[in-house]
Amino acid sequence: MIEPKGKPSRPVVGFNRLGIVLGTPFLLIAAVLAFLQWQNPTGRTAIPVGAIASPVGDDADEAAKQLMAKQQAAGFDLPGGLILIGIPRGMVGKDGVDWTKFELPDGRKIVIASTEAKKARRIAEAFLLAEQAAGRGFGKEDQIEIDGVRVAFLNASDSLPAAPWLGKERDWGWPLLSLSLGVAFYIAMCALGWVIEGFGLT
Repeated sequence: MIEPKGKPSRPVVGFNRLGIVLGTPFLLIAAVLAFLQWQNPTGRTAIPVGAIASPVGDDADEAAKQLMAKQQAAGFDLPGGLILIGIPRGMVGKDGVDWTKFELPDGRKIVIASTEAKKARRIAEAFLLAEQAAGRGFGKEDQIEIDGVRVAFLNASDSLPAAPWLGKERDWGWPLLSLSLGVAFYIAMCALGWVIEGFGLT
């Protein structure tokens, strides 16, 4: 039987439909996965721009190694041998002098009685290590002094972990894989129908 000119042959139409049947479920799955990922990201822990990390050498003390392991367990995507210190948040006034404000990885905010950036960074790191060595987090009631530099919380709420950094990045791997499979099935079936038609197997 000769097909009318310009009309797709039965194999082409049939395999085209088969491609739609096989590909559509994967496209629907991709859409659902993308929606879920948008609502509840499951990727790596997002580290904000401006965050400061410090290297941990092989000769580091136990507190530094424990802190690094703790941060890795929390999901922070850091290269090996680094600990996350925090983000400098500028200067604030306290007791008539300027202090450097630091936001720690768990969302707490400390102020350091120094306006020197390098010194404030070193004190913030020492603060985290001192907490790790003590086995507890310091609070507003603690009198903290590191290398002669005072460290404090401006208020009680700043001493409470807010964990804003623990937000996850969106991982589009599975939605893209499902989308690719759906498109691949459709293209493969269309191509198969075209090949069969070319060999005259109908």
